[in-house]
Amino acid sequence: MDEVLFVVNPNAASGRAARVWDTLIQRRPALRRASVVRCGEKNAASAAMLAALRPDTERVIALGGDGTLNHTLNTLPDLPRDTP
Repeated sequence: MDEVLFVVNPNAASGRAARVWDTLIQRRPALRRASVVRCGEKNAASAAMLAALRPDTERVIALGGDGTLNHTLNTLPDLPRDTP
C-alpha cells in the first residue's frame, strides 16, 4: 500500500468523508497500512501531503469534496520532478 497516498478531508460533507474512510478500513483491513493524510485545514494538509509522498508513490486518492480534490491537484505540481 506504500505506493498509494490517501488524502482524507474529515470535514468534507459534514463529516461524511471521514465516515466513508472509517468504513473502508473496516471492510479492507489492508488499508490500515496505507499512507494517509487526514487533515481539514488547507496549509496543514499541503505540508502533510508533501511530507507523506514517497519516491514510490504511484497514486494519490482524494476522499472529500470538490475542494479536497482541487486542493490536492493544486498541491501536486509543487513536487520536485526527476528529469531523465
